[in-house]
Amino acid sequence: MVIAVVLLVAEATTSAFVAVYFGLAAVATAALAAAGLGVPVQLAAFAILSVGSLLLTRPALQRAAGKATGIRTGVDAMQGRIGVVTRPIGELEPGQVKVGGETWTARCYYDEEAIPAGSRVEVVKVEGVTALVIPAPSPRGDSALEQGESDGR
Repeated sequence: MVIAVVLLVAEATTSAFVAVYFGLAAVATAALAAAGLGVPVQLAAFAILSVGSLLLTRPALQRAAGKATGIRTGVDAMQGRIGVVTRPIGELEPGQVKVGGETWTARCYYDEEAIPAGSRVEVVKVEGVTALVIPAPSPRGDSALEQGESDGR
């Protein structure tokens, strides 16, 4: 029972969903010991209950807790986000973009391409603290050429 309590307290301080299986198996094993069953039966029950329940239910518990959902966070969540160039990005020189309220140093994903200030960009990936971006289409689907034609240019 002491082992069960230690394992369950350890699980309460983490969210690994591992110690709980061994703690509950220890409780069941203590009940078997109290019933007078021998040590070999207790060991077999402990092994089967702890490992078996771990293999059968842990993936479902992780999904329910949001650990295995594939939700991207932090820098990984930047990929695909749209931002606006606040300082022009030169052909081989970094500029700045604002993405989701944060300002990032940015380079064009294609080194030979410059992107002027005010342009919409899409984050392709992040290297260190620099966002690699490509020009993004207008939210209305207009291209820069079509906008120039509508302005009479």
